[in-house]
Amino acid sequence: MVAWPDPSTFSVLPGAVAPAGPLACSADIRTPDGNPFPGDPRNVLKKVAAKAEALGYTMYVGPELEFFYFQDKPWHDRPRPGRLLRPHHPRRR
Repeated sequence: MVAWPDPSTFSVLPGAVAPAGPLACSADIRTPDGNPFPGDPRNVLKKVAAKAEALGYTMYVGPELEFFYFQDKPWHDRPRPGRLLRPHHPRRR
């Protein structure tokens, strides 16, 4: 698989120092011969959007953001801190 960056999605991350600050972009996943990979979510979305448009529909989509709260802090001094984090459950104390 090969990631093909989509230039229309390039953005400079907040707090970045120009001109060499960190960037973010989306990419299409393709096979080594350059064809779209059938399992790439962006490719699937493009196909579904084209079908919906052909049927006269307008699609509205957005990303699903995920995040987790932890009781412990990952920077505590202990071996392998990321593996020892416990999920935070406010109702369970």
